Amino acid sequence: MPPGPGAGRITATGSGAITANGVTVDVPFGTAAIAQNGGSILFGIDPAAGNSKIVERFSGAGGLIGLFATGGGSQISATGLVVNLPGSGNIMAEAANGALIDLESGTSISIQSGGGSQVLLATGTSSRITANNITISGSTGGGDFGVHSTLGASIALADSSVTLSSPGGGLTGILAENGSSLTASGTTINISASGNNVAVKSASGSTVQLSGGSVTMTGTSGETALMAQGAALSANDVAIGVTGGQSSAGTVQNGGTMSISGGSVSATGSGSVGFFVNGSAGVANSLTRQYDREFNGGLLPRARRECEHQVDWHDRRRQQRCAVEHAGAVGHYIRRGTIYT
Repeated sequence: MPPGPGAGRITATGSGAITANGVTVDVPFGTAAIAQNGGSILFGIDPAAGNSKIVERFSGAGGLIGLFATGGGSQISATGLVVNLPGSGNIMAEAANGALIDLESGTSISIQSGGGSQVLLATGTSSRITANNITISGSTGGGDFGVHSTLGASIALADSSVTLSSPGGGLTGILAENGSSLTASGTTINISASGNNVAVKSASGSTVQLSGGSVTMTGTSGETALMAQGAALSANDVAIGVTGGQSSAGTVQNGGTMSISGGSVSATGSGSVGFFVNGSAGVANSLTRQYDREFNGGLLPRARRECEHQVDWHDRRRQQRCAVEHAGAVGHYIRRGTIYT
């Protein structure tokens, strides 16, 4: 029976520490590198051998894990590491049960999945993944996640690039859920897929904070660039764009909170909107959008014309909500305001 995460090609346990510079780890099954019970592994670059690499031994093998750190005090650090594990159900790097994975400059992770794979996964209270100046790329199938923080864990991306595509639906590029947190600063997020995909999502009591960089969701229909679903999401000076019919640059639902400051918002496609606030009885959502310029009492004329046939302009709340939705689609916005449903 193939070993699971408890048996790795490289394993550091207890107070053990392993340094691996310029090595290639081929994974026939199970896990490439494990740090557990306080152990640590450091992947680096060798002047002669070059970057360290984690690769699969058998083409298209599934159920593999590249890096796995578990337990408080356990840590895996990598600079210039190349991870390439094609196949379904693979996890490129996972931090669990209070462990830390730190990925630094030049680290490159690629994924070619038929479905059910994850690139970065942090799970459990105090589990952390930090990534600075790394590249994530590849193609996926349904049910895949690019970067996933859950169950009280945290992930921090800085000056990185996430570019994922899928021929079908069910792809979530960035996800924080179940009381977890995720930050991304100066990071470029490009998701391209076909039908009902989300580029960045905060769900079930989590917090996502974006600053600088960009989020682009390109698809066919029902696409969402940013989603706050019973959770908080903020974006400061971020270029946000969505392409696809009946799509939205930002969606707030199930008691979510979204705050957008600076940056830009675009929505392209038949029936698409800048922002969509989906309310239900007894559940309050909040959307705040701040801009640099203000016209005609806070509403641009074009956005107002789009809404005249729908809204009684004496109803200030409905006026703001309609203007935000339509203004996002035409590229004009109100300066500031909070919309509740």
